[in-house]
Amino acid sequence: MEPDTGWIRRLSLHAANAVLLLSSAVLAWRAWPGLPPQIPVHFNAEGDPDAWAPRDSNILLLLVLVPWGLTLLLYGVARMTTLLAANPAFINIPRKQEFLALPRERQMPLWRLMQETLAAVAVGVNVVFLALLSGVFRVALGAESALSPPALFIPITLTVLLTVGYSVASRRLVNRLIDGR
Repeated sequence: MEPDTGWIRRLSLHAANAVLLLSSAVLAWRAWPGLPPQIPVHFNAEGDPDAWAPRDSNILLLLVLVPWGLTLLLYGVARMTTLLAANPAFINIPRKQEFLALPRERQMPLWRLMQETLAAVAVGVNVVFLALLSGVFRVALGAESALSPPALFIPITLTVLLTVGYSVASRRLVNRLIDGR
């Protein structure tokens, strides 16, 4: 069995997710008392607020709870990767038949990389939601007149690039495992 050399990276991703989720909750909790009665709930393509709602409309609660829910979903799927390994009909990997012919211990690096991928995507999602929540608060409090499009575009782009990078890494790992390199 190949040694697990990625445990520190995975632990770092778990810690980053915990910090980001807690940061969102603390930010919302601390900002709530100072928010005006009306807060922006929708922004146009330029980042200008074009819809407002009462502060008590629970929209801020959604901005905090949705990332928690998505993170739990991604971690649930990550946990299921070992179950998917037992029932390969539900997985889509390159060179599937060759990969599945490998002994289970030779397959483990891919399952760990899949779990890491989902934790990394969760980090990206949590950064996006934290940036959105922070932007909503800055606009609501009058610190800015609009959301900064780069503030959302950059984390979204990085999350997409991260996902593509992990996909490439997965393909390379499968090839390396099958070819015995």
